[in-house]
Amino acid sequence: MWSSSLLSISIIFITTISTVNSLTIYRDESCPRIRKPFHTLSEDERMLYVNGFQTLRKNGKLQIISDTHAANVAVHKGSSFFFFHAYMIWEAETAIRELGGDYSCFGMPYWDYTIDSGKEHDPTIFHLNVGENGDPRKGFCMDDELWGNVENYWSTDADTCGNGETRLPQPYCCLKRSVSDTQLLPNVMQIASVYLKNSNFLMFETQIDHYHVWPHFYLAVNTWSQMATAYAVDDPIFFLLHTFTLYQRALWTSCYEYDNLDSSEIQSHKDAYTPSCNPNMVDCGVVGIDAPYNLYPLNQVDWSLASSMDITPRMLYDIQDWNVQYDLGSFYKRSKLNEWCEIQAKHGDINGPNPDWFVSLTVDWDEDDNHLQQFIDDKWDEFKSQQDELEMTDEEIYYAVESLSCKYHRLSSENSCFDQDDTIMANNEYETCESRDIFDKEAINLDDMLSFDGVNTNECLQKRRKQLYSVSMLDDSIKLKLCNGEYDYKCPEWTHPSLYKDDEDDEKKEKIK
Repeated sequence: MWSSSLLSISIIFITTISTVNSLTIYRDESCPRIRKPFHTLSEDERMLYVNGFQTLRKNGKLQIISDTHAANVAVHKGSSFFFFHAYMIWEAETAIRELGGDYSCFGMPYWDYTIDSGKEHDPTIFHLNVGENGDPRKGFCMDDELWGNVENYWSTDADTCGNGETRLPQPYCCLKRSVSDTQLLPNVMQIASVYLKNSNFLMFETQIDHYHVWPHFYLAVNTWSQMATAYAVDDPIFFLLHTFTLYQRALWTSCYEYDNLDSSEIQSHKDAYTPSCNPNMVDCGVVGIDAPYNLYPLNQVDWSLASSMDITPRMLYDIQDWNVQYDLGSFYKRSKLNEWCEIQAKHGDINGPNPDWFVSLTVDWDEDDNHLQQFIDDKWDEFKSQQDELEMTDEEIYYAVESLSCKYHRLSSENSCFDQDDTIMANNEYETCESRDIFDKEAINLDDMLSFDGVNTNECLQKRRKQLYSVSMLDDSIKLKLCNGEYDYKCPEWTHPSLYKDDEDDEKKEKIK
């Protein structure tokens, strides 16, 4: 059990940004790329991203990056998920820095979607200059001043063009979002538990990839919306979302001290990097530690690093080589990972994450308006205060709060159609592909899913499948998961030995439910 004195340890991080020349392996720069939580930025800082992003559309660089991403859909199904996106984001970040002036020290911000978990009906991200829901009366086109004018910003993916929009000779389509009214966003304890349960890279990547899909589902319930397509890069939230997944990889790597490994030796440490497709996936693109990514057409333009060298997973392992640091933000403490990581990892005299990878610049985020985070904090404090009495390990507390917060979330969110009185959903009493021995994604379609026993009479289950099926057509790994109910508000069960002891008093049992 962790010492209570250790729980109060405050890590001292470098909080000043160097202005001296920062010569990294791949680019000579005068300032590090500090990646901060988007919701903590001032409006001027947020508009630096917005204006930079829109300029990349106008100068053609976003098109090149977006085309390259679209050509690499397979990497979402294997161990290159993190590193391929790390390079895409670094190139976009570099392209914005190259605009000069105020942009010269730009660092790509990240969307910590856990602050909007429980607030899906009115998320913070929709109030931060990157647009909100599209207008269904206008084909889900964005309808605000910054994003609703195709003269100012447009998408070049013809598949997202609606009636009356220009497809030829060059697609000229509006930015679209079709926000789901049934999709939840992952909460901090769901993400934290992924860290504790997975010391192996591939298993960690598979679970973070699974949760990263939820925001995609949330922002797009039809394939006209860019976030549901291979051209998701065209939505300004895409880079913010994927920078947060890179934050997760960096924090996990540092908390397990895999960052102490030299990148030249990681092939000997399969837990630090596992070159493989995700479970049950066959085609996942490049995964070999020294295998070069297919970066066409990005590798054809002289402003990209890929035009002068191959880019491999090994090269992207150490974020210091790319002049990147992350602001820990509020996620680190809200997820309670600080209490685990500061025992798990040590870097020099500092307990916790690598101070060369992480800085602490953000003041605590006010969560007064997030009832889910309040529930998590209350349950955590309750279990910690009674830990000895309840004979709970530290890990059990994480899993207990993960389970309870998941169940609270699906009952309390305005974006959930879960009904605890519906025994079909509550007890998973419905047919799935697995229960029907269907393991081939080609052998199932939407009508089949909707006809399954239990699903055919349940409005919520039918709505989930209808909303997600069109998205699943673009990533076949999603299709069987959808059919097997993996997106149906399922929560991990958590039990405690005291619940099964006849001699335990009822009051103690009630405390741990």
